[in-house]
Amino acid sequence: MRMSQRHNGGRSILSQYCVRSLLKGAGIFLLLLLSSVMAIAGLDERHSVEREIRSQLANTLIPVVGAGNFIVTVKVSEQKKAINGGSEEDIQQSVLVNKDANIYDGLYPLGKIGVWSEPKFKVNKKSELVVDDKFEVGQIKVDLFLDAGLSPQQKADAKNVTGVYLSTFGDDKVTLTDYSIALNLTKKKEERESLRLREEMEARLRKAANLDEQKFRRAALKAELDMKRELALELEKIKAEARKKEREEDLARERSIASIEKTPIDHLSEFQLPIGLLGSALILFVLGVFALFRYQKFAERKMVLMEEAAKRAESDAIHKETDVDHAAIEEVAVQSEMTEQEVADLNREFSRFSMLCEDELSAGVTLVRQWIQSDKRESKSILALLPRFVDMKKVNAIIHHLNSNERKLWSKIVGKPRADISPDRVIEFLSVQMTNSVLVPMEVSEDGSVELLLGLNSEEAAEVIRRNPEFAKIVLNVLPTSQVAGILRILEQDQLEYGAGTSLTFSKDDLVLSGSALRETVQQVLQDTRQVTSPFLDQIPQLIREVGPETEGPLFRVLSEANLSHTLVEISREVFPSELIFELGDGILKRILEQMPLRKRAELFISQDDTVRDHFMQILGAGSKLAEIMTTEIQDIEADSNKVTLLKADAVRKWRDFIRLARNVIRANESVRGEVRTVVDKWLVEKMGIENEVVQKHVA
Repeated sequence: MRMSQRHNGGRSILSQYCVRSLLKGAGIFLLLLLSSVMAIAGLDERHSVEREIRSQLANTLIPVVGAGNFIVTVKVSEQKKAINGGSEEDIQQSVLVNKDANIYDGLYPLGKIGVWSEPKFKVNKKSELVVDDKFEVGQIKVDLFLDAGLSPQQKADAKNVTGVYLSTFGDDKVTLTDYSIALNLTKKKEERESLRLREEMEARLRKAANLDEQKFRRAALKAELDMKRELALELEKIKAEARKKEREEDLARERSIASIEKTPIDHLSEFQLPIGLLGSALILFVLGVFALFRYQKFAERKMVLMEEAAKRAESDAIHKETDVDHAAIEEVAVQSEMTEQEVADLNREFSRFSMLCEDELSAGVTLVRQWIQSDKRESKSILALLPRFVDMKKVNAIIHHLNSNERKLWSKIVGKPRADISPDRVIEFLSVQMTNSVLVPMEVSEDGSVELLLGLNSEEAAEVIRRNPEFAKIVLNVLPTSQVAGILRILEQDQLEYGAGTSLTFSKDDLVLSGSALRETVQQVLQDTRQVTSPFLDQIPQLIREVGPETEGPLFRVLSEANLSHTLVEISREVFPSELIFELGDGILKRILEQMPLRKRAELFISQDDTVRDHFMQILGAGSKLAEIMTTEIQDIEADSNKVTLLKADAVRKWRDFIRLARNVIRANESVRGEVRTVVDKWLVEKMGIENEVVQKHVA
């Protein structure tokens, strides 16, 4: 019985000991686990404090030096705390009263224990550890890295504001160190510091938990996965609630919309996106078409202006807005058109003419008289060029042998070479004339009757034949071929046949026998046909050019009333009457208008009355691009009322310039001369009262 009790008692003691050992091990494990958790919590709180200080410093420094020009690192250490006193019972086995009853080491079997007594235990008191979990800031170490590019004042201000903020923690707890470095190097250092802090935290965690690397990673990974799982579940729950709430709201909205009858605007709003896209496309299309239209207008106007410029360049030799004599302008134009080779050839031929005059002056005088009375254009050009290529002494010697009428005719030709005759034709004609004068010399009479005949024009020579047909053989054989051709065109048929028949036989004796009678007849014809002239009469063509359209009318009428028919015909063909300007065809008027600059043309239109303007616009072509450009130019000028007033006051001068340009264009264009002559001849017959025969027989 006693043995049984002892056996049971030993088993009970063993059980109690095992339980206490397990409890003690569990307590130690819990203590270590608690220490690890507290270490982790303390580390998190320290990092939170560091982030807060770093954030406050950044907000303080940005207004001073700007973002990106500094880096702040903060390291906070925890204030060491004293451990609070306490007690923890450590129950240990007491010494058995009976030393033989040691049942723990298993040295003695229970059956050998004689007396069993309950084991007695004593309780030893140990210190109880109570940890204060409140985090207290110990030391704060702040490293301030400033960009080296900052000014000294900015760096000083940055250190001052940093020190002011850190002073709130106590000067004994704060250590501030500033550095001046390049920004990219600072970023690398900050990354290294962050890596160092992370490694330090991991090392402390491993040390606090007394875990090896593998256990720590598993624990951290598990904790992270658990946290992510909880967050994912929470997020899914929130999303599910949000979707549910959204479906309920959509359902309620659909029910409320369904209960309201849709209006046409509501139906249209369903297609607002397609309608908006279509409207935008239409607007862009309209803008594109408008831009294209404007560009096309601009391009067309540019082309018209370029054509205007080209036409103005071509008409520089025709139109000069100066008060210089137009004859001189034409002379310069012809000279400028000659090449160096042509000038050299002309010099050579006129040098031959000078040598001819030196050898036999009468031959040169005879040629000049023939050229004066000739209708050929080459003759007119030679007379115009002769004073410029022949020495003036020889020219004066020739002029000395000319009568007053021949001098006047030559003076009208000098300085006005025909622009439509090339220098090559002039050179060839001059060469042939001089060669013929040498090979077939002109018959010369001692009484001067031949010289009198050479001074007659074709009309006067024909009158000599009419008065005495016997003189036909002398006139037709003495005068040059060109002048004879003009005479034959004037004579009647019977007179022509008789004169041609008698001219087949001619000798010098005929000239001697008819000398005195021929001179008397020629002088009588000159007295009857040639009208009395005066210096004023010779000045009338130039006066008509100078006085302008408003005054030239009376000058033409004076010539008509004085029965100076030949003079009137000659002047009217040389100086186109301004009152006939609108009798010309639209083609000629358009060519004249096109020679004017666009601005001058618009000013002319504004200065004249509406009738003239409308007529000119009709000539340019109503609705044409040129007319549109003219309209735009006129509107630009009319926007300035003062400018319009000045143009209206200057209407006379503007019209005078236009008439002057028209005369130059007519004189320079052979193609329009025939139509212009028809208009002038009709005016001479109908308005001036000159007989048509006189007009038609007059040499242009």
